[in-house]
Amino acid sequence: MKWIDNLKTGAKLLGGFGALILMMVVIAGLSLVGMNKINQNVHNLYYNRTLPIAYVGKASTALYTLRGDLFKYILLPEERAKTKEAIQASQQTIRGQIDHYRATENIRSIACILPNSGGNFRRFLERVPWTFHGLFMPF
Repeated sequence: MKWIDNLKTGAKLLGGFGALILMMVVIAGLSLVGMNKINQNVHNLYYNRTLPIAYVGKASTALYTLRGDLFKYILLPEERAKTKEAIQASQQTIRGQIDHYRATENIRSIACILPNSGGNFRRFLERVPWTFHGLFMPF
């Protein structure tokens, strides 16, 4: 290490600050890579985890509205035209939200929006049109 003692002071300072600048560039590069990965994870979290929760929540709300409207349709014949429109709007909302949900990478089942669901959700939506012909079939 005698050669370091033989260097001039300017060369020693230049070498020391050059090493510091090199370390700062390496740390900045690693930081940018890390921030990019964090950004990708946040994007994934929002679009594939948070939005599906909202889709399922909106579908669930529309489902309970649909159930109430079906009873209203059966019990209040004078309001059937208005209730029929509300039922069709709820059906469209449910189908739309489930389509949004299926478009995400989320692999959980949509059965969580109906208690004891399994395949009942599809059958539930298929039976709704029967009420319009006066052929309501209870589950």
